[in-house]
Amino acid sequence: MMRGARHIALVLALVAMPAAAMPAAASQAAVNDALRGNPSIYNGLFAIAVADQVRKKCDSISPRMVSAFLFARSLQAEAREMGFSDDEIDAFLDSDAEKDRLRASVTRYFAQNGVVESDPETYCALGRTEIARASQAGVLLRAR
Repeated sequence: MMRGARHIALVLALVAMPAAAMPAAASQAAVNDALRGNPSIYNGLFAIAVADQVRKKCDSISPRMVSAFLFARSLQAEAREMGFSDDEIDAFLDSDAEKDRLRASVTRYFAQNGVVESDPETYCALGRTEIARASQAGVLLRAR
């Protein structure tokens, strides 16, 4: 009898776990949708991603680290004002699906602007254009 009770308790625990986890997963999906759907936040993350790739691929352009840090903090503050916790924001930023989505957008943008992955000078050209336009990505970069 004791063995049967343990078996039932184990089954109940296993059945209950996914049910308890589902609201959190659904909740994070809603958070991700809301943050991705906010143009200010998503475009800001896009600008940071563009600037980051340019500075990594182009030796003649460096990041404005303080500006980038302050800008990232402003995006975090905006997400908090929307009612999201730091854990929810971090989960959005750490989401592989969200990273893939953003990476695909940046890759399309690079292709539309003549960037060739194997040619660092094309990253430099785009970086100089972004800086000259004073775009959000451009203000996060400095030509040396």
